[in-house]
Amino acid sequence: MPHHSRARRHKAARLAALASIAITALLPTLSSHASDPLPPLSDAPTLFRNVNVLTMTEPGVKSGWSVLVVGGRIAQVGPIDAVTPADTLQNLTIIEGDGNAWLIPGLADMHVHMPPYEPGNAQHEAAAFRACTLLLANGITTVRGMVGHPSHPRLRQAIADGSLLGPTLHIAGPPIHQGIAKTPEEAQAAVRQHAKAGFDFIKSHRVVQEEVYRAVQTTAAELGIPVTGHVDNEVGITVAMEYPQQQEHLDAIPAALIADPNAASQFGQIPPGPVLNVIDTNRLPELAKKLAAAGIWSVPTLSLFETILDQNTPTAELMARPEMRYIVPQAVGQWAEQRNATKFPALWGVDYGQRAAALRKQITLALADAGVGLMAGSDSPQFFKVVGFSLHDELASLAGSGLGTERALACATSNPARYMDSLPNRGSATGVPPDFGSIAPGKRADLVLLDADPTININATRRIQAVMLRGRLIPRAELDALLAEVERSARPPFNQEPPLKSDL
Repeated sequence: MPHHSRARRHKAARLAALASIAITALLPTLSSHASDPLPPLSDAPTLFRNVNVLTMTEPGVKSGWSVLVVGGRIAQVGPIDAVTPADTLQNLTIIEGDGNAWLIPGLADMHVHMPPYEPGNAQHEAAAFRACTLLLANGITTVRGMVGHPSHPRLRQAIADGSLLGPTLHIAGPPIHQGIAKTPEEAQAAVRQHAKAGFDFIKSHRVVQEEVYRAVQTTAAELGIPVTGHVDNEVGITVAMEYPQQQEHLDAIPAALIADPNAASQFGQIPPGPVLNVIDTNRLPELAKKLAAAGIWSVPTLSLFETILDQNTPTAELMARPEMRYIVPQAVGQWAEQRNATKFPALWGVDYGQRAAALRKQITLALADAGVGLMAGSDSPQFFKVVGFSLHDELASLAGSGLGTERALACATSNPARYMDSLPNRGSATGVPPDFGSIAPGKRADLVLLDADPTININATRRIQAVMLRGRLIPRAELDALLAEVERSARPPFNQEPPLKSDL
């Protein structure tokens, strides 16, 4: 049963209280919110008392604060003596922090590949359960799906109405690339089709003709739907800055740092060794200022590229990582084959991978210092990047690029909310406001309780004791039970589906 005592308790008792909360008390209560595009999953009031709060509205940690949640919303935030639940508030659950817990906003992963979702298809339902659970268990309460599928509006709705427990989902349409949009007219038709289908974003993938790229952008602007995705070197960063497209993977930035335009057009996202040697990083500060002035947002996906560029870690070691237990064995095997086939010429030097990864970190820091909005995205699942777990890898990479812990945390909390708020329709085709990413009155009660300080060590974001999703408290014991079910679901003979294709 829910724990109601207001007495202060030691840390062990606090965690035991979390584990003892009855699952029946966590069932959705949606009947009074039928018109809400994203109703709370629980109206039950909860008080996080005497915790260390990272509001993400101002720097630093607020020690000895409390946060009151009522009706799926944050009702009060402040020093412990200033947060006073009304005496009339019934069935109040108190989570006593004793000053040894840290409360942060729910995390946002802005680049995830969600599986197809056809209700009644057992394989689809199992894959969606696994993806949603892995995200939630890692404190991720908002997700942007970046490899669209015609079924994804149904997946978004199932999550919104509570029939599938998962993070709030925003979806890009199926990637628009040169295979389906060879002409401006075909590009215009694809954008209109995706907007009509109800996707939140248009995904530009491999568009190499400038006139086709411009057709995607102008048509989306006419329809009031934002564009996200790739900027190919053939189009270039200068053309991309004419439009408010949010850019993935630091695309086209390395090419813009090369004096010879012919060399810039001879590679994709990763500069080969000879090209890496002629990149002029002295151009970087000025380019970063131009990107900031153009209002461009960026998702660097550092950690994925670090894994791709790493030639030193044995593949067997990657396959043995604990989180691989949650991935279908066939997918892990294909990732191993892919990695074993990824070899760089010896002429590029034994340190090529480290130098290429260091360049990406240097670019990321320059963008941040110039004021370019950065967001965290894992680009998972692929290449040994497991959904949910890989966002923590990305936060570590962002912090390690020179951003530090608090700016890295902003990339997965307040920055995505600010980005969404700047978009047409605030980034939602269904009217879901971007009221996440910070701990303030009126915000959606998407929260993560940690047992260590992420401003000291960013890896503390992995030390999750509870997740609150739209007002519903999910304690560690329940998260562990859900993860155990994911592991069972991923083992044969229950599932043998192939991995999702990479969008790199």
